[in-house]
Amino acid sequence: MSINWVELNQADGPLPIGQERFMPPWLAGARFKISIPGPVEVDSVSNANNFIDLNATGTVFLSDMRLVFVSNDPRKEPTPTSFSSFSVHYSDILGNKYEQPWFGGNYVELIVKPIPEGGLLRRPGSVAKVQIRTDGAGLYQFSTTLNARMQAAYLKKQEVDALRECAL
Repeated sequence: MSINWVELNQADGPLPIGQERFMPPWLAGARFKISIPGPVEVDSVSNANNFIDLNATGTVFLSDMRLVFVSNDPRKEPTPTSFSSFSVHYSDILGNKYEQPWFGGNYVELIVKPIPEGGLLRRPGSVAKVQIRTDGAGLYQFSTTLNARMQAAYLKKQEVDALRECAL
């Protein structure tokens, strides 16, 4: 997972990595929130709820390799509580769920593993939470497509690992 590291084309969409393909549905107007573990405070009794929230609004893209978020104004310098882009490979998503709360709008929640030098604070063994919300329709279809892409990436990784093992 990396933040503010997505390379953009002239239309402010993400540039593909190698043979990567971006496919619909794209989720425009999405509110994207990343909750990351804050720094450990020595005098604090409990650091369990010490999270920093970063927020932005923009478009979420799905490829055959990763989920990418690009804010509405990606070339603007982000503030300490915002960001301009986010990227996570499907293999670094540790869990995901589609939530339908009694009150408030539906959302997708992801548990993701930060990568070294990815632009986020990182404690050993820490994870980040990502929430994706939208006012319009399409979130359930997006969640279903995300699950299918994650499953396909997992199966492809298993196939590559099996081929490597046979080559040895």
